[in-house]
Amino acid sequence: MGLERLPSSTQARHGGKEEQIDVADISDQYVITEEHAPSFQIEDISGKGTGLVALKKLYPGDLIMVEKPLIVVAEDIYDDLEKVDKYLDKAVTRLSCPDRELFLNLTDCRTPNHPTYLGIFDTNDMNFAGDAAVFAQMARANHSCLPNAEFVSDYVNKIQKLVAIDIIDNGEEITISYLPMEEEGTDKMEERQKFLKKWYGFTCTCRACSREKGDLLEDDKLREATKELQAAGLENLSIEELKSLIFNL
Repeated sequence: MGLERLPSSTQARHGGKEEQIDVADISDQYVITEEHAPSFQIEDISGKGTGLVALKKLYPGDLIMVEKPLIVVAEDIYDDLEKVDKYLDKAVTRLSCPDRELFLNLTDCRTPNHPTYLGIFDTNDMNFAGDAAVFAQMARANHSCLPNAEFVSDYVNKIQKLVAIDIIDNGEEITISYLPMEEEGTDKMEERQKFLKKWYGFTCTCRACSREKGDLLEDDKLREATKELQAAGLENLSIEELKSLIFNL
């Protein structure tokens, strides 16, 4: 079909953590914080389309949402374009009418004027314990090179959590990183911009990418140092190097 795909090993939205949590019963499409009080809403964001906006002040570790996947593509077929294309045809057909509408309302950044199932899936999928999955609400989270939230997989309970990793003020946009921290996430701004433009079709204007030249150079150096520490392997790092790596992340 002539479509170049982001390899599964470097999926931009494939950077979350994996964790098992005890969830008794999740019957809705997604569950929102304790007592079901909403922590976010989906809004139009200037220059970005839609996005997630906090409805209250959130702190690191706060649960923003828990969501079930609409569609999951197994890791063993992800890199086979023909198999995934055929699988999606069947998977989308099997969705309920409301879920199919949620899926079709998501963006296809490759061919926005003529969206395809494959294009929608590739634009919005996330790592789900090694597989790839689309989550209708979580997919609305926009990118930042300095994100304030991160997704955490619970494959046993077939859910994905979105958790705050920084203080998020009421009315502030909730963002995740589309960049794997072990790879492009620790690259210099120029390389991050190339990656995002190629695979997602936008130029990032987040706080990290909009810094003054001096601060930008300092951020690039910090990311390069982080990449070097990651490449060395955790088992080979000294206590001080591990502390530096944790601080930088």
